[in-house]
Amino acid sequence: MRNIYILIFMVSFGFIAKSQSVEKITIDELENLMDQESNKVLIFNFWATWCKPCIKEIPAFEELNEDGMVSVHLVSIDFKNQFEKRVVPFVEDRNLNSRVFFLAEENPNNWMPRISNEWSGAIPATLFIYKEKKYFEEKEFTLDELNEYINKIRN
Repeated sequence: MRNIYILIFMVSFGFIAKSQSVEKITIDELENLMDQESNKVLIFNFWATWCKPCIKEIPAFEELNEDGMVSVHLVSIDFKNQFEKRVVPFVEDRNLNSRVFFLAEENPNNWMPRISNEWSGAIPATLFIYKEKKYFEEKEFTLDELNEYINKIRN
C-alpha cells in the first residue's frame, strides 16, 4: 500500500512540475526570438485572456506544437495589471505546453509595427516565420487552417 501512495505522489508531482510558467518579455527580447535561425516554422500567436476568438484557437496551436515540426510561442498582450490576476492562472489552469510570454510593454503604437506593419491592432494575430520570411495574419485559425497555411509557406 505504501508503494501505491509513493507512486501517486510521484505522478502528482510530475504533473505539478510540468505546469507552464509565463515569461515576461520586452519587445526587444521578442524581436531577438523572432530573429533566431530555425529549420522549423516559428509561430508567434498574439492573444489576450479577454479575447474569445483567441482563447478558442489556443488548443489548435497547442496541438500543432506537439508534433515538433513547428515552434509555437503564445504571446499574451493583456494589460499589465492582469498578469497575476488573469494571465498566470489562465496558463496554469490549461497546462499549456507551448512557450508562453507576457509582452510587458505599454504603448501598442510603439511595438505593434515592430511585429508587422500590417497589424491594425486586431487579435488574434499570428506571425509565421520560415527561412527568414515573415507572414502575418489577423484572424482566428482552426487546426486545419493552420496546417494548410504552414504547408503553403513551406512550399
